[in-house]
Amino acid sequence: MATPAEELERSEKLGGIGCSRKRKEDPRFIQGKGHYVDDIQLPGMLVGDFVRSPHAHARIKAIHKDKALAHPGVHAVLTAEDLAPLNLHWMPTLAGDKQMVLADGKVCFQNQEVAMVIADDRYIAADATELVEVEYEPLEVLVDPHQAMDDDAPVIRDDLEGQTEGFHSKRVHHNHIFTWDVGDKDATDKVFDEAEVTVTEKMLYQRVHPCPLETCGCVADFDKVKGELTVHITSQAPHVVRTVFSQLSGIAESKVHINAPDIGGGFGNKVGIYPGYVVATVASIVLGRPVKWVEDRIENLSTTAFARDYHMTGELAATSDGKILGLRTHVLADHGAFDACADPAKWPAGFFNICTGSYDIKTAYARVDGVYTNKCPGGVAYRCSFRVTEACYLIERMIDVLAQKLGMDKAEIRFKNFIRPEQFPYHSALGWEYDSGEYARALQKVLDACDYEGLRREQKEKRERGEIMGIGLCTFTEIVGAGPSRKCDILGVGMFDSAEIRVHPTGSVIARMGTKTQGQAHETTYAQIIATELGLNSDDIQIEEGNTDTAPYGLGTYGSRSTPVGGAATARAARKIRDKARKIAAHLMEVSEEDLDWTGEGFQVKGVPDQSTSMQQIAWAAYNNTPEGMEPGLEAVEYYDPPNMTYPFGAYLCVVDIDRYTGETRVRRFYALDDCGTRINPMVIEGQVHGGLTEAFAVAMGQELPYDGAGNIQGASLMDYFLPTMVESPHWETDHTVTPSPHHPIGAKGVGESSHVGGIPCFSNAINDALAQFGTTHVDMPHNAYRVWQTLHELKLDRHPEADKVTPFKPRPRKEKPKPAAERPAPAAGEKKAAAKGMEVRLERDYGLDVPADAAWTLMQDIREVAACMPGASIVEQTGETTYVGEMRLKVGPVSSAFKGDIEVLGLDAERQELRMRGEGGDTKGSSSASMTLQARIVDEGAERCRLEGVCTIELKGKMASFGGRMLENISDRLLSQFVANFENRVAAQGEGAQAEAARRKLEEGPKELNGLALLWQMIKSWFGGRR
Repeated sequence: MATPAEELERSEKLGGIGCSRKRKEDPRFIQGKGHYVDDIQLPGMLVGDFVRSPHAHARIKAIHKDKALAHPGVHAVLTAEDLAPLNLHWMPTLAGDKQMVLADGKVCFQNQEVAMVIADDRYIAADATELVEVEYEPLEVLVDPHQAMDDDAPVIRDDLEGQTEGFHSKRVHHNHIFTWDVGDKDATDKVFDEAEVTVTEKMLYQRVHPCPLETCGCVADFDKVKGELTVHITSQAPHVVRTVFSQLSGIAESKVHINAPDIGGGFGNKVGIYPGYVVATVASIVLGRPVKWVEDRIENLSTTAFARDYHMTGELAATSDGKILGLRTHVLADHGAFDACADPAKWPAGFFNICTGSYDIKTAYARVDGVYTNKCPGGVAYRCSFRVTEACYLIERMIDVLAQKLGMDKAEIRFKNFIRPEQFPYHSALGWEYDSGEYARALQKVLDACDYEGLRREQKEKRERGEIMGIGLCTFTEIVGAGPSRKCDILGVGMFDSAEIRVHPTGSVIARMGTKTQGQAHETTYAQIIATELGLNSDDIQIEEGNTDTAPYGLGTYGSRSTPVGGAATARAARKIRDKARKIAAHLMEVSEEDLDWTGEGFQVKGVPDQSTSMQQIAWAAYNNTPEGMEPGLEAVEYYDPPNMTYPFGAYLCVVDIDRYTGETRVRRFYALDDCGTRINPMVIEGQVHGGLTEAFAVAMGQELPYDGAGNIQGASLMDYFLPTMVESPHWETDHTVTPSPHHPIGAKGVGESSHVGGIPCFSNAINDALAQFGTTHVDMPHNAYRVWQTLHELKLDRHPEADKVTPFKPRPRKEKPKPAAERPAPAAGEKKAAAKGMEVRLERDYGLDVPADAAWTLMQDIREVAACMPGASIVEQTGETTYVGEMRLKVGPVSSAFKGDIEVLGLDAERQELRMRGEGGDTKGSSSASMTLQARIVDEGAERCRLEGVCTIELKGKMASFGGRMLENISDRLLSQFVANFENRVAAQGEGAQAEAARRKLEEGPKELNGLALLWQMIKSWFGGRR
């Protein structure tokens, strides 16, 4: 029998399990040889683009598509009316709900798909979408899930109104989706009634988005002659897509071919079926030509599946010395306009009931209520198993809250409550069977490595000096590897997975998998498993995934299920081959099978090392010298349905320093220890951990997709949505322990999402630990500088010793959380609800002008002249003594948009040389609206100079609001700069001499139309080239 050192040496030689080797797939990617959906070009291919709703909630009165159809290069404009005869205007979601493919009579969230234009290329399609005119009747908007089940809440889903039977439970309100609960409620209530200590905390896990590098897209190609459909698609689960497309279209599944080529990241975003996939397919069937649809970044962030948006209340009951007796939690889950979660069918709240974590909590009860709102649908597992991130965040924050109340150290309370190694397999109070774990050993290793006691001493010293330092801990347990099929299915298909391995006569291998990589290094790690199991070099093992014509049926890659399920299938298929190889080896050496030992690279006769044969020799014999009665060949297929899930765990520590005057946080140290069982490739694991921690940092410290009161999504661009680069990302220190899974064929547990699950509460615990000295118990994520500063400001801790020497900054008032219906005053008889506010941009600026104050004031009193200072703007009509109608044209690339609105002069104060005005209007297509108030003043500075001071408040609704505050503020800033330059030139041009002539020349040469791309290019140059 080989020693561990000999096994390691053999593994290194073969590139097998435990070997740190570079990813086999990397050379083609780093040389630009990846092949993605948007790279696919087929003869005669057309391109589709969506007309999307600017409203979050509105009835569609009419859709006029004649102008678009008349546009050169346009082949079709599809609406729900066109899809209805095919019964394709609605589609099932993976959660059991149904979703509009194209808006059917109403829209339920901003940017919802209303129509698709199919044209010769994407530019013609984009132009033509502007020509489709949609008449909307706006409806009351609901964005706050706490108001979703109020008596007077608007009905989001007209199609479900009056239905009391939901697809998971009884529905108690027209916006109620399900109630799901688990645990013993009565026993838990009794524990809380009798406990010495209880703590309660409300916390929001904000809405975020996976935001993969590549957005979603497809190329659909229907062959009318063969009646076959081929779809190249960005899918993490291509076999599921094939089944759904067959069900939707009525085409036999054997004639539906789904191919998922290289995918530029998924993180859960590419599990579901999106309307773009369906409409492009319908268009190809109708037109008989291939049709491509690829979304842009704003579409990806605002219309594809989000993650989280869990409003959680956690409670712990404990003894006075910190032993936890019970957990109780209630969650309000905001699912948006449709329940499009990608959870297993029996689990409407995913695996949230893992919320007892790594702790021996004997009694627990959890309840989740899902509701509809006027937001984008979704609820995917963003780099986590289903809702495990939310569960981990809840319990890890509550452990810290309890420790704070008891005055206990946060490591001590964890040690006191850990599940002990001898308790495994451990049956949790909420129904799971944990397979293995050594939680105390992991945490102790982290504490020792980081000198935890020294850090606490340093923190105490810093607090005495008035500095703010936080130490965050997290000891998490994740549940991954869904199936088993008896518990987990998607649309009735059990969550098994598969592997098909074929050894060629020369000993090279082709393996086809039911999973689908999006960057997880499957080509490397699956090959390493086969190399170890079959004794063949991993360089000679080829892995294929994503093509449903060649790969065995599988449920795909998400929820860290590739290694726990697909990896297990691979190992078991290889062992089937090895069993056959043993028979062939016995035949070749003329001995019985029982006389052979496996050497790791072949077989030898027991006790006779010289009498052996290699797997290469056996492979050759499998095709020309098999025992009598044995079929030739050396191949096997395995469909693996796991008996249980796997339970990776970890212990993390984070150290932060916070600047009390700015709220800026510096992550000084982050130490992550993971236990994923058997480690297939340590280098790949480290990369996975780094990636998960970086995304955890993004979520905890900045990512958020908020909506304003009008249902406008804010931050749906990379100007506002935080994706950290190497500049912002902290340095990561990684470590590990190894506790193999007892039921997995190679003991592996999965690791791709663990660092994301554990990293987020660790960051948040560090921030909250830093602020706990001031009496706070919980501050919600994201912990960006402004949010942290807001907390410090409210605690009056941000006042600098030199503050009296500068003009104080007036912070924007913090929005208060809406009160529950029972606490809100009822409207007076006949009183209407206040109109929902849109996104607000406020600019306070002053500019120095090299012109006399009197001349500037003279021009400011002429409203037509003032309007003409803005490129593309003009006054078209004076409707009263102080009222006007104005218009503006904006060009973004090849697309021009017109905006029109009413302007009212509220006052002209000659003494203060001040103008006050108000305007409101929108674009002529009805996709965006805006209102504005302006206060501008001329201040004389003498010596033929003056200063223009202004305060401008803009409120946006509709499509423009989705660009996000940061981008709109930057663009508005640029607009004002152009306006002021033109204003100064117009004043100067009224004089005489060389200065006036130069000003007139600048006005003639300046832009006559506002160019949005030019503004963006200026912004990009300022970001990367220094201050503007």
